[in-house]
Amino acid sequence: MKLRLDPQTRRKAIRAALALILGVALFHLVLGDMGIVESWKKRLAIARLRREVAETNARIDALRADIQALRRDPFRIESIAREQLNLARPGEIVFLFAPEPTGR
Repeated sequence: MKLRLDPQTRRKAIRAALALILGVALFHLVLGDMGIVESWKKRLAIARLRREVAETNARIDALRADIQALRRDPFRIESIAREQLNLARPGEIVFLFAPEPTGR
């Protein structure tokens, strides 16, 4: 016994099946592993990582410039010794001031 559907019911069934297939395909297109949402998230992550790389490269360049200054300029070493270690040349007087307390 074969089940025969009238043409109108058959068209409705075909349309329903196509709508279901299109719905599933659209769902995967938007929310799937390689969907639009996931692609958008990955693009944001790539942009963030590129900013981090640019910031890191700028810091590396600044550190390289500091290294070159320390290798070539003895006055740079002297200024660091004076500021951080409170060193002075013979005969110089160094005045150290305590920082003012904050939150009066």
